[in-house]
Amino acid sequence: MNLKDIVNGKVQTRSGDKVRIYEVLSDENKSCARDVIHGAVYYGGQWHIMAWREGGASMLDMDSCHDLVLIKPPSRWINVYEPSHRSYGLNYSHSSREDADRNQDRSGTRTRIACIEFREGDGV
Repeated sequence: MNLKDIVNGKVQTRSGDKVRIYEVLSDENKSCARDVIHGAVYYGGQWHIMAWREGGASMLDMDSCHDLVLIKPPSRWINVYEPSHRSYGLNYSHSSREDADRNQDRSGTRTRIACIEFREGDGV
């Protein structure tokens, strides 16, 4: 994980809690050889002040549930059909495999050959 992901708010804690990043202190002279990230974590019904090392590891202890991890975009599913002279190949993404199965083209003009899972940014 890099600081750009952390600053842009694409992170949560390992246990899935919301995170707010307030400040990233970077020692340009590298005398302390690390960046320190300041922010807060929402758990137990309130925000708690927290600090992390440059890679997102919590300052509290090793392998903490408060370590920062990237938030992965949700999976989407798309039906893939054989080419047809009557169809331009328009496809729609679905939020689950079950939705993709339910909504496949049943007109008989196209045959589904695959149902592919992907995430935003996969390059599909």
